[in-house]
Amino acid sequence: MHSLFWPTFNVLALSAILFYYLRQPTKSYVKSRQASIETNLKEAYDFKLKTEAQWLELNQRVSRLTQDVNGILADAKKEAEIVAHEIQRKAVDLSVQIKRDTESSVAGSIDQLKREVVTELGLALIEKVETQVRSRLTQQDRQLLQAAVSKQLGGSV
Repeated sequence: MHSLFWPTFNVLALSAILFYYLRQPTKSYVKSRQASIETNLKEAYDFKLKTEAQWLELNQRVSRLTQDVNGILADAKKEAEIVAHEIQRKAVDLSVQIKRDTESSVAGSIDQLKREVVTELGLALIEKVETQVRSRLTQQDRQLLQAAVSKQLGGSV
């Protein structure tokens, strides 16, 4: 038993000396480490709160922007529909105007064509009659005709 006493005594004495001299530095290290950890935890908590507030603000901004974009899209659709209706109305008006102008132009062309046809037919008829009259008139009929025309015109022919 004697052989265990001194080594045990030495270990206890060394432990007591180490405890006596290292207790205060270890205590202050633990306290400073605890304070550092508490500070880091508080900073992390504050950062978390700040980040959550920023996240909430960004979500609200995105929500507002989404609403704004949807409003702009709705306004653009309404405006596009109005413009489309206006274009359609103008197209109908223009088609009606084109139809009127075409009908008027066609009517004028038909009237002019009728006058030209009547004139041409009249000239052709006169030519045909003249040809037939000349072929059937005798010399004596011509003299009688000239005399009648001269008398009507005042005797100048």
